[in-house]
Amino acid sequence: VRGVVTDAAGRYSVPVAAGDYRVEFIDGSGRHTGVWYDGHGLNDYAAATLVHVGVAETVTADAALAPAGPTGTIAGVVTDTDSSGPISNAWVIAVRSSDGVIVGGAVTEGSGHYAISGLNAGNHRLVVID
Repeated sequence: VRGVVTDAAGRYSVPVAAGDYRVEFIDGSGRHTGVWYDGHGLNDYAAATLVHVGVAETVTADAALAPAGPTGTIAGVVTDTDSSGPISNAWVIAVRSSDGVIVGGAVTEGSGHYAISGLNAGNHRLVVID
């Protein structure tokens, strides 16, 4: 399993060994709905088309992401339970409660503050990784 971030033009490259892969596209900001390479929703893993990569082969797998609609923000501060001091550089990940899909994330600042914007209305669980 590998992940990369696109460049400003939306281009990406993922070096992988020869094999068959499902390619997932997500917008970490939450402003677009994620899809599998073939356009199936992220909740339909079994239906996602496998992308075959041969030895020394480059395969193109593109996707168009639809806007997610009206959005909101979850913001807060991550602190140490013992010292109550801020924790910097912790990952805060928003997971949609209805299906467990990661819909956004942020890294805490030196003050422990974070903000995850672009979230659709609904219930979310937060995962903090320090």
